[in-house]
Amino acid sequence: MSQSDTLRAYLNEVGKYPLLTTSQEIELSRRVQRWVHLRDEKRELTKAEQREMKSGIRAREQLVKCNLRLVVHISRRFAPRIRTSGMDHMDLIQEGAVGLQRAAELFDGTKGYKFSTYAYWWIRQSMTRSIEMQDRVVRIPTNALEKVNRAFKVQSQYIQAHGHAPTIEQIAEIMEVNAKDLRMVIERSTVHTSLDGLATEEGSPLLDLLSDYEDLYDNVDYKERYEDFEVAYEQLDEFDKKIISKYYGLHGEDSRALVTIAEEHGVSRERVRQRRDRALRKISYHMQRTPAFKNFSTTKAMLQLPLIP
Repeated sequence: MSQSDTLRAYLNEVGKYPLLTTSQEIELSRRVQRWVHLRDEKRELTKAEQREMKSGIRAREQLVKCNLRLVVHISRRFAPRIRTSGMDHMDLIQEGAVGLQRAAELFDGTKGYKFSTYAYWWIRQSMTRSIEMQDRVVRIPTNALEKVNRAFKVQSQYIQAHGHAPTIEQIAEIMEVNAKDLRMVIERSTVHTSLDGLATEEGSPLLDLLSDYEDLYDNVDYKERYEDFEVAYEQLDEFDKKIISKYYGLHGEDSRALVTIAEEHGVSRERVRQRRDRALRKISYHMQRTPAFKNFSTTKAMLQLPLIP
């Protein structure tokens, strides 16, 4: 079932619950407040109080269920913000429902305002925090994110007024904050994308779209670099070839320590190290002279990869 089908089924389900009148909201809120009061009591409750507890729980459920359409309505405003995160629309609705439940526990219907007005802030706050937590690997304080959002708003207004993007210093001057602090907050609020996220709504995860390691050989430039390395490798004498091959695990061999290589050839470890370093200098000298590796100063990184068979 696609996300649109799931959302449609959810809307059909929540549409079965009727909207509440003002008097119903007041009555339900009184029962919920009584439940909250008894819940915090540190004593054994009487049977009558236990019945009030159950009545308050049912009242909270009814207050929440009859306002789930409000959660869906608010979630549509936040839907564009979850495109770069691992959340989908139903995740956002669930987070909003958590805020709605919290609002139901704190709502006092005797103060004269509607429950939807009171619950709006709690729903929006719950959705905002969930998005902020999901979008970033490192959690950013809420006040810092509010500063970033304000900076983006100032930037948008500046572009509309002047026709070009402002600098960090200009934004900081408008916001009356330190430019260095603003730059630091913006740099640390970078949004990350999960490789488990879908490329499209009906597509595959991004991880599945990455090439396998073997597919790298299909890249012509990458193959040419390996060919340059092989040419340099073949110019070594047989003993140096064996040292490089065994030390870096080339041609399907397991990499070995210098001591192990020295024992296999009956020489000292220092002798093997000297021959290895000399062979690396020869390979590096040759590869630096090729166009593909004119800026390549060492071959150690290349030597950690297998040669093309």
